[in-house]
Amino acid sequence: MQKISNYKKNKKQDSNEDIRRMTWSVAAIGITIMIMVLFISLRNISELSLQELNRQIPHIFYYLAFCLIVFGLSAIITFTLFKCLDSKTLKTSIHLLSNKINNRLIAKNSNSIRPCLRSFLYELLTRNNDMLQLNLGQDQSCLFVNGADVRKKCVFYRFGLITTKPQYEDKQLRQIIQGYISSELNDYGIFGLSPIYKSITTQCYSVYLDRCFYDENNSILVFDLLYICTEQSANYFNQAVVRDTDKPKAEKTVFDDEII
Repeated sequence: MQKISNYKKNKKQDSNEDIRRMTWSVAAIGITIMIMVLFISLRNISELSLQELNRQIPHIFYYLAFCLIVFGLSAIITFTLFKCLDSKTLKTSIHLLSNKINNRLIAKNSNSIRPCLRSFLYELLTRNNDMLQLNLGQDQSCLFVNGADVRKKCVFYRFGLITTKPQYEDKQLRQIIQGYISSELNDYGIFGLSPIYKSITTQCYSVYLDRCFYDENNSILVFDLLYICTEQSANYFNQAVVRDTDKPKAEKTVFDDEII
């Protein structure tokens, strides 16, 4: 019950934050337009005589005051409207729009990172295919791109390989390939990208295999790669390591005589 209450509270705070962000964005756009118009006006009156310029100065101040009042009222009205309006659909739409914009900003470098990761993954699988026994093609085109997913302010690059079911289970296969990734980065690096991420708090290899699973319905082996290049992605990596380490400790075998 406490978790549900905290979830609703956090969701409401996120919604209010989106509304404030939208309100200030509207005001910022208006002020930017006002400054541009003012700059153009100043350029036009720079060639006027001193007497004509003195006559224009009061009009400029009147214009500035009018613009400030209009955009200030617009920001206040917008904030008040969204604050008082109890429309879950509208708030949800604002929240989704804000998330979409944030995700695009986070993934702005994905088009330059994705080809490097694709080439790296193909070379890695090719070097170790004697152990993995996957149906790899003649070039990296056998690894098709399935977009980029933004989760927890991190960009995950998904690749797919049409192949028969691997001889390893998903969890074991992910651990094996992650070991190959670490060795590959240590021995050869990664073309076009840094093999190691360094910050004040973290130092780790820059490529992490977050998920690896086999889609039996479509006969596709799916890889979700995380390129660690920000503090958010480094924090996610650290949490994932703790999660994978603690999970086996939490597992316990229950015998028949223990069941009441």
